[in-house]
Amino acid sequence: MADDAVPHFVGAEGDYISKRCLSFPPVVTLIGTVLILVLHFTTSPADRSSWRYGRPALPNVEWYASLSAVFAHVDDQHVLYNAANLAVVGTLFELSEGPARLLAVCWSAATVGFASHGAMSESYAVGASGVIYGITWSQVAILTLNWAEMPYRLVRLGLSIALAVVETVTYNTAYKPTIAYFAHWGGAAAGVVTSIVLAANIKLRRFEVYLNWCGVVLYAMLLIIFFGLSQYYASALASALLPVLTSSAAQQTSIYWRTLNSPQGSTGTASQAGSSSRATGAHHASSMSCPSMKSTQFV
Repeated sequence: MADDAVPHFVGAEGDYISKRCLSFPPVVTLIGTVLILVLHFTTSPADRSSWRYGRPALPNVEWYASLSAVFAHVDDQHVLYNAANLAVVGTLFELSEGPARLLAVCWSAATVGFASHGAMSESYAVGASGVIYGITWSQVAILTLNWAEMPYRLVRLGLSIALAVVETVTYNTAYKPTIAYFAHWGGAAAGVVTSIVLAANIKLRRFEVYLNWCGVVLYAMLLIIFFGLSQYYASALASALLPVLTSSAAQQTSIYWRTLNSPQGSTGTASQAGSSSRATGAHHASSMSCPSMKSTQFV
């Protein structure tokens, strides 16, 4: 073991693939996907009009809109497309990261994503794509934290780069004013920042402890920026996650230094402290994707 590396989990590193990649049933993903479909097909567009997100100056924007807008979609094609994507990326994430981390990423991606839209656009927005982008791009954080232990890491990195290139090219060559691009990008940024703090880690290294705190600071900066841009309700809801991120970073810092300075840590033996790592069920490194409302943009 490298001098600054602390194993998080008792047991051989190779056990990760066989024991941890299918650790959690995708219950939250299933419930979320079904709920999106049920709400769409059992409510009318008029009913869902109060679920839309928009900047405070727009009428009929509720305080909970950055969450409710995730469950509102423009039409059947929109909801079926998003439900299918959520089922895929949510399952891949939840199988290894668990329901608690998935909920945290969804919360931050929804609130920060719609805050990004409200800050940059004067139109309403609905849809789950900001959450989907958050879950998808959280894989970048997971890859960063588990680079040395991640199988096919160069392939995963290549897929991430390809997704970024496709998104950039699409925006510049096939721009559609009905798509809320800023909600996509805000959700992606929130997913990365949240997961760099909360994602499970096979072996904790010193620079990763610093990354945890960078994630906390970046998340706090996003809240301050969007609050300053008048996205008050979305920023307030997003801030509910900040104590969780701070607590997780503090816990990882404590585990790292306590284990590294212990006799077991100095001899390279997996310590009991390592097994308590992040939130419940923390073994992992997730696999990459084996990956009409007038004047309303959809995500």
